[in-house]
Amino acid sequence: LAAAPTNGLIVSGIVGIGTTTPPSTLSVNGGLSLGTYANASYAVASSGNAIISGTVGVGTPTVSSAATLQVNGMEETGNTALNTATQTVTSSTATVNITGLSLSLVAGKSYSFEISLPHTGNVSYGFKADLGGGSATATNVWYCGTDYVSAGTAPSTTCVNGGTTLTTAVCAVTADALGTCTITGGITVNGAGTFIPRFAQNVSGGTGTVLQYPSWMRLTPLN
Repeated sequence: LAAAPTNGLIVSGIVGIGTTTPPSTLSVNGGLSLGTYANASYAVASSGNAIISGTVGVGTPTVSSAATLQVNGMEETGNTALNTATQTVTSSTATVNITGLSLSLVAGKSYSFEISLPHTGNVSYGFKADLGGGSATATNVWYCGTDYVSAGTAPSTTCVNGGTTLTTAVCAVTADALGTCTITGGITVNGAGTFIPRFAQNVSGGTGTVLQYPSWMRLTPLN
C-alpha cells in the first residue's frame, strides 16, 4: 500500500462520517465546511448542507475564473458583473472600457448576454457603446442596442446581425441627455478571453457624458 503523507490519510474502501452504514465511498451525515471556511467559527454548515470557499466544478476538471459554480463547462453563477462607480468621457468619441464590467468567455462556447448602461450628458454630445473592450474573439456575434431616452421620445435601436466584429457602436444617439442603453444578443466564442463593453460620446464635446452606477452585464451559457 502507498504510504500516507504527513498528517494525511489513505483509505481503501468506504468512509462514513456521522454514520455507521455509509452507502457511498464518502458519506457525511451532517454539515460540511471546505476551504478556508473549515477553520471559521462563523461558518457552520447545518445538517445536510455544505459551505465552500472558492469555486466548484461538477463534471469538469477545470473551472473558469468567472464561475463560482461550473457544471459541465457551464457557468451557473458568477456570470454577472457590476460597474464600480460612475465614469465620465469628455471631448472624445473614442470608446473606453467600462470599469468593472468584465467577464470571461470560454473558446467554442456560445452565450447570450444582456447589458444595461444608464447615462447622462448633454443633448449636443450624446452617448454610444460597443463590445470591443475585451480580449475574447468571436466566431459569430449578433446584438441590438436600444437607447431609451426621456419620456415622450421614441427609443432608438441599432442591430449588428452576424459577423465577428465587436466594435460596431450601438445606442449611438446625440440628442440624449438622460437615457439607458440596453444591449442584448449572443456570441459564439472563437478565442477565449474577457468580454468588456465600452462607451463614449456620440459627438465630441466639452460637457462630459457620464455612465451611471449601477450599470450591469449578465451572461448566460447556451452549451
